Amino acid sequence: MSQPMNILVSLNQEYLFPLCTMLTSLQESNPREELQVYLIANDLEDHQLTAIRRILEPSGSRLFPIQAPADLFRGLPVTQRLPLSLYYRVFAALYLPAQLDRILFLDPDLVVLRPIRELYQLELGDCLFGAASLTPPGMERLNRLRLDLPQDSFYFNSGVVLYNLPLLRQEQSLAEAAAFLEKWKTFLLQPDEDLFSCLYGERIYPLDSLRYNLSERLYNAQRRAHPGDEDFGPQWVKENTVIFHYAGRNKPWNQHYLGQFDVFYLKYARQAALVLGDGGRAILEDPREEGRENGETLPLVTLIVPVYNSASTLPRPSDSLLGPTYSRLEVLLINDGSTDESLHVLETYAARDDRLQVLSRPNSGPASCRNLGLSLAKGEYVLFADADDWLEPNAAERMVIAAQTSGCELVIADYYRIIGERCYQMGRIDQGIYSRKELAEIMMDNPADFYYGVVWNKCFRLDLIRAAGLEFPRHLDWCEDFLFNLEYLQYAQQVFILKEPLYYYVKTKGSLSSAVATQGKVLSTKLELFDHYKELYQELDLYQENKLKVHRFLIDFAREHGQRQKPNERLLKEEGLLTPPEEA
Repeated sequence: MSQPMNILVSLNQEYLFPLCTMLTSLQESNPREELQVYLIANDLEDHQLTAIRRILEPSGSRLFPIQAPADLFRGLPVTQRLPLSLYYRVFAALYLPAQLDRILFLDPDLVVLRPIRELYQLELGDCLFGAASLTPPGMERLNRLRLDLPQDSFYFNSGVVLYNLPLLRQEQSLAEAAAFLEKWKTFLLQPDEDLFSCLYGERIYPLDSLRYNLSERLYNAQRRAHPGDEDFGPQWVKENTVIFHYAGRNKPWNQHYLGQFDVFYLKYARQAALVLGDGGRAILEDPREEGRENGETLPLVTLIVPVYNSASTLPRPSDSLLGPTYSRLEVLLINDGSTDESLHVLETYAARDDRLQVLSRPNSGPASCRNLGLSLAKGEYVLFADADDWLEPNAAERMVIAAQTSGCELVIADYYRIIGERCYQMGRIDQGIYSRKELAEIMMDNPADFYYGVVWNKCFRLDLIRAAGLEFPRHLDWCEDFLFNLEYLQYAQQVFILKEPLYYYVKTKGSLSSAVATQGKVLSTKLELFDHYKELYQELDLYQENKLKVHRFLIDFAREHGQRQKPNERLLKEEGLLTPPEEA
C-alpha cells in the first residue's frame, strides 16, 4: 500500500462547509488512499472538529488539528491586510511535525476531480515549493511591473502548494519576510501571494495550471488565447483537470455565481451534507455572504453621479443607492452648481448613509464632474450614473463578479430604457467574453448605439484609467462619455458582456444633451468621434475592411440624436467613399 499522503488545510469559520466539500471530493477521487489531514485551526470548536472527522472517517483518513504558534511570528507586521493567519500558511514548515518531509496544501474553495498521487510525489529537487499560476498573461505583466519581478517570472497562486519541508526548515527566514513586507507594504494587493511569489518565486517548481489549479478565469483566458482549439472545453476539463479552484470572489455557493463549473462543487456539497447527517448543515453553516475571501474584503467600488438641478428626480437614484447588496461602495454625488434644492436633497440622503459623499462645485458640466470623481475615487472599479436614472440594488455586485471572474478590463451590461410608462430592455450582444477586436467588429453593426456610447451601463478599472491618463473631454457639451469609451477601449484587452439589465435609463424630453445639440456642435462632435473610431480600428488593423461601416457612424450618430444632415463630402472623398454618379 502507498504511504499516506499529508494534506494541509487552513481556514476560518466562514469556510467550514466548503472545507467539508473539498475533503469529500478529495476522498471520492482518491478512494484507495490514506490521507493525513493537518488542519490549522486556531478558532474552531470541538463539535466542529468532530463534524470534520465525520467526513474523513469513511475512508479511514485522520484529522490532526494544529495550533499555529503565534509567538513564532512575533515581530512580523500584523494589520487588517496582513493578518497573522497569512504567516501560518506561508511558514507552515517551521511548526509542522518534524517527521514530515512533504505536505500538499489545498484551499477549502476547490474540488479534487482526479487522483493526486502523481502531484503529491512530484520530485521538487532543490525547489522549496511546487505551485501554479492562476493569472492570465496580461495580469502577469502587471504583477511583474508592480513588484519589480523578472520578465520571465511567474506570479504564483497559493491555493495549491506542495511543500519541500526539509529544505524549507533550513532556508526560510522570518526576518527576510519582515523586511520584504516593510519595503513593499504600499504595493501589496494579495499579500500572501505577493510574499510567496517575490521571496520564493525563483525556487518554486511551476505546476501545470490547467491540470492542477484551473479556475473559471483561467479557463476563459485559455479559450480566448486559443480560439481554434476545439479540444479544450468542458469535456477536456472533466477528463484532464485534477484540481478545480473557485479562486477569487465568485464562489459556487453564492447566489449569483457566474460560470459553468459550479456543477463540480454542488455534486460534492450534496455528498458532504449527506455524510454529516441531520444538523450537519446547521453545525457547519453553508456560507452565503459574499463579503470575504481568506479574510479579505471585496474590492471597493466607486460610483460617480453628477447632479444638476435634479431635486425632483433625485429620490429615484438616491433610494436605489441606499439599499444595494454590495457593502463596499463609495458614492460620490457631485453637485454641479445647482440652483434648485438639489444640494439640500443630496445632503439629506448622505446623512443617512456614510457611503454617500456630497461634493459641490461651480457649474462646469458632467465631464468636469466625472473627472473630479475620478480624481478622488478610491475604488478598484468605477461605475457611473445620471441623476434622473436609477440602478438595480445588485448592480455593483454583479458587475464586480463578472469583472473578476472573467478577468476582463471592461464589463458592459444590458439596461432598461424608460419612455413614459413603457419600459424596454436594451442590449445587442450575447453574454460572454469578447476580445477588443471582436467587440470592435460587432460595434460596426450599429456604431451609434447607446449601448456602446454611454458610461452608466459599464464597469471600468480605475488603475487602467489612471495609468492611461484618461479623462472626459471638457470641451464637449454632450457625447463626452462616448469619446471616453472609445479611448478606454484602446487599452482594454477583453470585454465581458453581461445579459442582465442593471440600469434604468429615463428618456427625458428637453434633456441637457438635446438642448445643446445644435447643428454645428453635432457636426464637430461627430467628426471628433469619427477620428477616434478611425484610430481604434486602424490600431486593430480593421479599418480598411470596415471603413464604409465606420463612416456610416457619421450618419447613424446624427439620427440617434435627432439631427438629419448630409454626409461630409470632403471626408468622403478623403476616405475614398464618395460613389461616382455612374456607379450609383
